[in-house]
Amino acid sequence: MSNLQQLKENIDTFTNFREFTEAEEKTAAEVAKIIQSQGAINCTACRYCMEVCPRAINIPAIFGLYNVYKSNGNGFMFGVNYEALKEDERADKCINCHLCSKNCPQGLDIPALLKQVDDTVKKVGK
Repeated sequence: MSNLQQLKENIDTFTNFREFTEAEEKTAAEVAKIIQSQGAINCTACRYCMEVCPRAINIPAIFGLYNVYKSNGNGFMFGVNYEALKEDERADKCINCHLCSKNCPQGLDIPALLKQVDDTVKKVGK
């Protein structure tokens, strides 16, 4: 958390908190395995990376588009939606400063993942 609003949102998450039942825990683990098997990026779109990115790359949007592509395989729509992003907010604009990774609660190597997405965009666009 890096501001008061994020603190409030995180507190709200645990208001009236209830632990998963054993069955819910098992279901969540199964869903996570399915998602991970598709090659999805484990981004929660918290936008903490955006707060420190000197290039203002739209990391959560890029990862979201990529995850949809990995789940449905529709390369055409992935390309169309990716091209709809502002050019200066796309994955290839990353300068590998790693400030985003340092701010990521998921511990993602964001520059490497952006490179992966950029490579995929180039491959799908052929």
